[in-house]
Amino acid sequence: MEPYLGMKHLCESMHGIIASNKEGGLDLMIPRMFRGEMMDRLAMTAAIGDSEEVRNLARIIIRSAAMSHNIWCDSINPIYKSIGRGKSKPLTIPAFSIRGLTYFIARSIFRVARREKVGPFIFELSPVEIECTGQAPLDYTTAVLAAALREHYQGPIFIQGDHFREDKSLLKDAIDSGFYNFNLNGTHPENGHLPRTNQKHIESLIENMQLISKRQPRNIVINVGGSLAETASATTSVNGVRKYLNSFTQAADSHDLKTSISKLSVHVTSLPDDDVDPDGNSVSTEIDFHQLKSLSDVVRNEFSLAGTIIQGASIIPENAFSKLTECGVAEIHLGTILQNLIFDHPRFPAGLREEIHSYLETHYADARHPDWSDQQFYYKLRIKTWKHFKKTLWTLDHRTRSVICSSLEDRITLLFDEVNLRNSQKIIKNFYGKMRPVPITIPDELRAL
Repeated sequence: MEPYLGMKHLCESMHGIIASNKEGGLDLMIPRMFRGEMMDRLAMTAAIGDSEEVRNLARIIIRSAAMSHNIWCDSINPIYKSIGRGKSKPLTIPAFSIRGLTYFIARSIFRVARREKVGPFIFELSPVEIECTGQAPLDYTTAVLAAALREHYQGPIFIQGDHFREDKSLLKDAIDSGFYNFNLNGTHPENGHLPRTNQKHIESLIENMQLISKRQPRNIVINVGGSLAETASATTSVNGVRKYLNSFTQAADSHDLKTSISKLSVHVTSLPDDDVDPDGNSVSTEIDFHQLKSLSDVVRNEFSLAGTIIQGASIIPENAFSKLTECGVAEIHLGTILQNLIFDHPRFPAGLREEIHSYLETHYADARHPDWSDQQFYYKLRIKTWKHFKKTLWTLDHRTRSVICSSLEDRITLLFDEVNLRNSQKIIKNFYGKMRPVPITIPDELRAL
């Protein structure tokens, strides 16, 4: 499989398959074509096409095709608000950060979701991941929508920006690209420390929420979460939660903010999610479930939030996931765990793994801590290799990629079971009856078809 070779090739290939309409959109003349191998090629072109012009054209075709197939980006806010008000039962919703092979990994997730009749789940990306993986917000959205199309998935897609801070330009770009969910982290810690009621943090959060309210589509209320987990030096306390949320509430009232946060990220483990032993084995940690439930009870019962957010699922023991819902965890983030399943898979090409290690040694030797072993160095910094090896990974041998994705599907199936989301599809139907489309500007090249 290869991408379309330039604008002329792509437009000629779409002749008779799509056509512009009077409303300024696109009609699909042969809809089934977008469920087959043509979508593979369009997704590849959108990701690694030879020019920004052809990549952008492929993105527009994919996004238009998605809306024509009842697939759209939306906010998970109605679900979270209903949980916070006690009108819906608590849920633990997984948020997947896909750092590479996004189209293929998202296809695996959608396959499992369709087979197991799974309801809400989230795709997310942080500014650091955007930079390290070479995936701009629109690239990410397009890959996810393309995957949904290819796997015959229908309904709202929840895409989230995680750990967003002061970069207003990136925030605007993400919203315009279909990111209608955010976890906002306020300001950067000063000297590595962030007081739990830091006024600058709250002010930055309010400022970003004001921007979001102005930028969001007219028919969508973007979902926003706050954070008390920006530093890993101490476990979040109940008093810390109350102080933070009271400070936020007062600031929101003084700024006449029309929306509020619906969830709060907390810290209840002793390790960061990139911690491994000298042999490169992931180090799991004990979670204080009693403390976690106490924190969740406060955010839900006293402030009407949906629950807490847990970052760094890779260090959570597998037998602990099933306890998260009863402890009031609304959202669990999975990024490193997916990365590990890919890079550490027995079928991941040994030669490519060596290239990745060599690249790290050449370009990131100054980031190495003197106490790290080689395996710790490779593990902690390999997130920085996705962008450089993006095209190489896209063109992995089909059989190799299929085996890796199959293993991912097994783990994702188990995860959906552990958080009790199998047969939860009715939740989506209850909250999202009709598609809420956002207009797409169609370029002249497509209008001529």
